[in-house]
Amino acid sequence: MRMSLKTLISAIILGIAANAVAAPVILNEYNAVGSAKHLDTDTFAGSTKEDSTFGRILGNGGNWFELVVTEDHVDMRGWELRWAELGSTGAAKNDSTEVWLPGSPVADQGILKLSNDSIWSNLRSGTIITIGEGHTITSQGGATIVSGSDTSYNPAGGDWWIHAYSFDAALFDFTLDTTNTLTSNKDGAFSVGNDNWQLSIYNASNSLMFGPAGESAVGGFPGGVNSNEIYKLQADPSPTVVGSAYSDGTSSTFGAPNAWTSGGNPFVQDLSALQSVVPEPASASMASLGLIALLALRRRKGN
Repeated sequence: MRMSLKTLISAIILGIAANAVAAPVILNEYNAVGSAKHLDTDTFAGSTKEDSTFGRILGNGGNWFELVVTEDHVDMRGWELRWAELGSTGAAKNDSTEVWLPGSPVADQGILKLSNDSIWSNLRSGTIITIGEGHTITSQGGATIVSGSDTSYNPAGGDWWIHAYSFDAALFDFTLDTTNTLTSNKDGAFSVGNDNWQLSIYNASNSLMFGPAGESAVGGFPGGVNSNEIYKLQADPSPTVVGSAYSDGTSSTFGAPNAWTSGGNPFVQDLSALQSVVPEPASASMASLGLIALLALRRRKGN
């Protein structure tokens, strides 16, 4: 496809993923709530805002971010999720190790590299992937929502969600130095916060597939995410999402379509177009019955 210089420059300015190449996987949401704070306010009693999955809990589930697959049959084996928290103080952060993002002062940064596990080999369009550092995430009432990784993923059966525990050696490849986050250099450790956090996604061939996207990314949301908020895409996910479609907010939806309010009206992401690549279970059954009936009819006609 030929692209004029003017169009290319416009695409870069807008922050379209991977320099205007359709992105098969995009950032959808991340948690910027501080570990000692709650969504919307510091104290539990200060607000009724809560995450749609685990309710109103301290830290809003800890370090986690969420992706959406926007193209069908994506093979993410060996892909790298490169995160960085650029900061705003102008001083070098932590151990000053440049894992993947060069510059001075050095930002907190790291790489979560996906393994060759089959779960990553054939991702269907409309899949939601959450990646979290906490082994067990519980609800407000104490019930376990996620323990370790959840790979029961089955789009044909209506399950479109994969949760990957970042220390799970089956789902992540720890053969490279992956992080310099905070005080831990442990493989799989990462941080997500409100200090200009960004994500870039690279495939196994080291080609940029999406990003950078996040607070203050070029062509994206200008900043202002605080430690009581979520950063999220406020639009239906698509391969050509632009940075300006992201914003901060206090509606949190771990493992589910994003929700937000604009002009006093509530909105929820619609993933049905992306997920239409897989028939509904009932539709698939009807199609199978129809095929069986057609074959039987053909057999009778041939006899």
